[in-house]
Amino acid sequence: MLLVEGLMVQLRTRHGMHFLFLFSLYPVDGRVLRTCPAGFRLFQDQCFWFSPTPVRKNVAAAETDCDARGARLACVKDEETHNFLKMTIATTNRRPYWIGLSDRVVEGMWRHSDGTALGSFRPFRANSNFDTAWRDCVMMWPGSAYQWLYWNCRSPRNYICQKCGHGSTSQVPELSTS
Repeated sequence: MLLVEGLMVQLRTRHGMHFLFLFSLYPVDGRVLRTCPAGFRLFQDQCFWFSPTPVRKNVAAAETDCDARGARLACVKDEETHNFLKMTIATTNRRPYWIGLSDRVVEGMWRHSDGTALGSFRPFRANSNFDTAWRDCVMMWPGSAYQWLYWNCRSPRNYICQKCGHGSTSQVPELSTS
């Protein structure tokens, strides 16, 4: 449940009277509102940044850029996150995007950028050959409905950075019971 605080501003213009409504939302059940830095998109308490179309980097350079943003390459561990990323890409530029999954450390041992092992969610493109040593990084491939495709990490592609959402810095007002 959210508490809604509102402010109505009356504006007089030469075209008549206009009203502007400004609202603030505050949680009343103990949850913390999450926010993201400018340019990031919020999904399930996580913030995602999608590199613009002209900004294409190899995985090492993408990791450096994500780190500079206080983030890491996106960890896609469930269908909901995958669908959010897929829909965002599909409605923007429909390009391949690097995500934070690779087997660069040990061939065949897939790890997310946060260090966790690949779990049961693994929408790899059908007929993928995982024994190819020079294909160590994973991207979401628009040509196969955004299934995962492993590829050469040195290939410049768009990429997705991820960081935790931040708690709201505004004070939650006390609710009056009177």
